[in-house]
Amino acid sequence: MSQRLPLLTIFHNPSNKFSVEALRLLKKASASHLNLFRIQLIQAKTIPPSKEQIVAATTFLGNGKVEDGLSMLLVAEAPPVKTIEEAQEVLKLKPEFLRKPLIIDWARSRAIVADPPQIVKTFVDGAGVPKPPKEPKKSKESIDSKSLQTPKASKVPKGPKTKIPSPPKAKP
Repeated sequence: MSQRLPLLTIFHNPSNKFSVEALRLLKKASASHLNLFRIQLIQAKTIPPSKEQIVAATTFLGNGKVEDGLSMLLVAEAPPVKTIEEAQEVLKLKPEFLRKPLIIDWARSRAIVADPPQIVKTFVDGAGVPKPPKEPKKSKESIDSKSLQTPKASKVPKGPKTKIPSPPKAKP
């Protein structure tokens, strides 16, 4: 059974020097990481991203905050947008309004605009390795209260009462 390698998508503009350098660094990292991920190249100058890609990019860029992600998704010349639907409409009409190079690591739910391109090097460290699941937070109170509880003593049958003598006191 073959396992597919995780996918990194780069929205690329071949006439943008940052995009060209980011793609070169991404390919180099893929080769040096023993091909732990695949690269999907999208010529974003003419092809707008899908709604799924826009949703993921904005969510990942904004670390879960769509508003923050939207502010990073489009170039400064683009009209301001407040929703993913508005961003999708703008990019359908003018795909060049997408900031590039935009790279999405689908396995780790991360995205960057590689400007400057050198950040690709740190971005791909661990690429293709899914994020570990978040552990539920434990409050200090619940940990302390459980650790301070003493186990209930099991009932031991009582026998006859006997007095145990005290050891003799040592003479100085």
